[in-house]
Amino acid sequence: MIVRKIVTMTALLSMAAGTSACADPSMTSVHGDSRRATPRAEPRAPESALPSARGTGIAGCWDLAVTEPHSLEGRFDFVVEGDSLGGTVTLHGDEHEVRRGTVDGHRFGFRIDMSGTPIEFEGEHKGSALAGTLTRSGQALAWSARRCKG
Repeated sequence: MIVRKIVTMTALLSMAAGTSACADPSMTSVHGDSRRATPRAEPRAPESALPSARGTGIAGCWDLAVTEPHSLEGRFDFVVEGDSLGGTVTLHGDEHEVRRGTVDGHRFGFRIDMSGTPIEFEGEHKGSALAGTLTRSGQALAWSARRCKG
């Protein structure tokens, strides 16, 4: 009976101090009777620290290539917050703000305004590459992008 009270007191003091009297650190409490100790819940990261399922893999710098009808190189610098896509697109040495950007799984879309002309981009994230189409003045062109080097 005295041993049972000591074990119970030790467990209560440990719980109050935020520690465990158990030899097994995966358990949260010790009972002197026939009840079992309960497993400790794993700590969870705050929702804001977890990667979004909505394509955060596209955040960062991408080297852009449009090959038809003529070669054009540029750069995407994406910022993803939830299902919103922001950042900039650099074409012909000019930086353009990403507008109306959305991300849905591996697919994304956005718009830039280049010299007053809207250009709509649609794309998909496939592993280490992006690919899609851009539409300017009714003309659709294929583009691809790879992560920036260095």
